[in-house]
Amino acid sequence: MVVPADVRAIIGQSIFKVPTGHTDEHRAATVAAPIIVELQDRIRTARQTGKRLELVTAESLAERYRSERLTDRETSEITRITDVINFVLTAHGHSWADHAKQVRNAGYDVHSALRHLPGGETAAEAADLITGHATPLLTYIDQWKPDAGLKPRPLDQATSSIKQFDKAVGKSIEQIESKDVQKWIDGLIAADSETGLHSKTVNRKLGEIRNYWTWMQSHQIVPDDRNPFAGRRVVNPTSRRKGKEALRQRFATEDVVRCWTAAEERADAPLAAAIKIAAFSGARIEGVSQLQVTDIRVDPTSGIRFMRMDDKTAAGDRFVPVHSEIGHLLDNLIKDASNDGYLIYSKRCSATLGNMPASQGVCWSAQVHGISSSIRF
Repeated sequence: MVVPADVRAIIGQSIFKVPTGHTDEHRAATVAAPIIVELQDRIRTARQTGKRLELVTAESLAERYRSERLTDRETSEITRITDVINFVLTAHGHSWADHAKQVRNAGYDVHSALRHLPGGETAAEAADLITGHATPLLTYIDQWKPDAGLKPRPLDQATSSIKQFDKAVGKSIEQIESKDVQKWIDGLIAADSETGLHSKTVNRKLGEIRNYWTWMQSHQIVPDDRNPFAGRRVVNPTSRRKGKEALRQRFATEDVVRCWTAAEERADAPLAAAIKIAAFSGARIEGVSQLQVTDIRVDPTSGIRFMRMDDKTAAGDRFVPVHSEIGHLLDNLIKDASNDGYLIYSKRCSATLGNMPASQGVCWSAQVHGISSSIRF
């Protein structure tokens, strides 16, 4: 049977070839009938879901098993021993008869018996995945994202932290223990190294992973009383704790002026504008670089002109009155704004990223964060 072109990439084949085991045409046709139905079902499933039939069946079994486990443990065990094991055996080219011969060798443990079959480790892992005994940590990350309560940039940062943890620890949801989390934290802090992360950074990463874990608890994916990320110790080593004099100090007022003046002298008008707006608004440089023409408004009641600042979190969003020192600057930026509406324009970002206005603010933040080292005064 030829696999239709629109589902070949999903199914992974261009043609189905299944032997009937018969040379007689009539007997072969009888055997082929249910095979054809099953193959047509695979094609239909691929079109409807964009997934292979085996994957859809596995996901359905996993959902059913998880639901039964919460309401009726005895029923869930029957499902595991019959439907799950049968599906895994068929998917990996084994029969019940093959499996039954190994049950005694495995001490009558039907799951362990899978490992005694040729290539049985893969079959056993598949059964573990379906029954939730070896669920990859990243399994639900796409479902979590809309409920994370984070804006795009912090969400990308949180997703990166979760993936970093998963890569470092390499354990399933069911296998992650408190000691694994603490070992990961200690590795980031790296007490014996001068290049370890600060406790604030580690706590931020930990909070992002807790967000994901709490979401899984709320959806009964993990038990409410199990949280290996709670109560972890995150402390900077004594050798790396900064005294009062070593802490980062703010720029002196005259130095801020010298910063935008230096940018103007080297004909970098966008950078000079970004520094000046930040200086007279108190905004983060990311917020300044993402300002658009539509963010400069006038309050209809008071007549006060203001900027709508879009910060990293909802709590950081605010309306900042336009200082008289930058009113004329904003007028010029609005007049010269590009088609995408951004006030701060970077040729470097445009050339690098192409027509990607949503990324422009991120590129600008990377460019202007190096101000203290790139501008000498």
